[in-house]
Amino acid sequence: MRGNGSDVVSRSLVQAHRQLDRVFLEPKNLVLGCVLLAVVIPLTGCGGSGFKVAPVAGTVTLDGNPVGGLIVNFQPASVKGTTEPGPGSYAWTDKDGHFSMALISEKDYPGAVVGKHRVTLSSPLPDQSPSDDRIPRSSKPLLPPEHEGKSFEFEVPADGTEKADFVLTSSTSRTRK
Repeated sequence: MRGNGSDVVSRSLVQAHRQLDRVFLEPKNLVLGCVLLAVVIPLTGCGGSGFKVAPVAGTVTLDGNPVGGLIVNFQPASVKGTTEPGPGSYAWTDKDGHFSMALISEKDYPGAVVGKHRVTLSSPLPDQSPSDDRIPRSSKPLLPPEHEGKSFEFEVPADGTEKADFVLTSSTSRTRK
C-alpha cells in the first residue's frame, strides 16, 4: 500500500512540473519573466545595502604644515529609523597630508557613505603599515594630545568632495601667537 501512495505523489509531482514547464516556457510568458527579472533584480541591489557612497579626499595640516602617515577614519552616524548606517571608511595621509577615503568593508572601493560621520585622526603603531587594520596607538604620536584620536564631525555630500580638510592648530602654537 505504501508503494502505491508514493507512486501517486511521484505522478502528481511529474504532472505539476510539466504544467509549470508549459506555462513558463511559452514565448509570451518567457518574455514576461525576463522583463520581471530585469526590473526586480536591480531593485533588490547587492545585499540590500541601502546606503550611497561618494568619493572623499582632503588634507590634514597641523600649524599650517601637512601631516603625513596619519590614519583617517570616517564612521557614519546612524540616521533616525536605521540601525545600520553603512561601513566606515579609512585612509592614510601621504607626505603632503593628502588622503582619499576607501570603504573598510571593501578595501578597493573608494569613498565614504553619504551623510554625517564621526572622524578620528590617529597616529599608527610603530610597526603598522597601511594594510594593517589594528587599532592605531603609537609611542611617538604625530599629533599633539588635544587632537590625537579625538573625534570631529564631517558631512559627506551626495556628490562627494575633495575638500575634507582638517586644519589643526596645536596648543603651543596658539600660546605663541
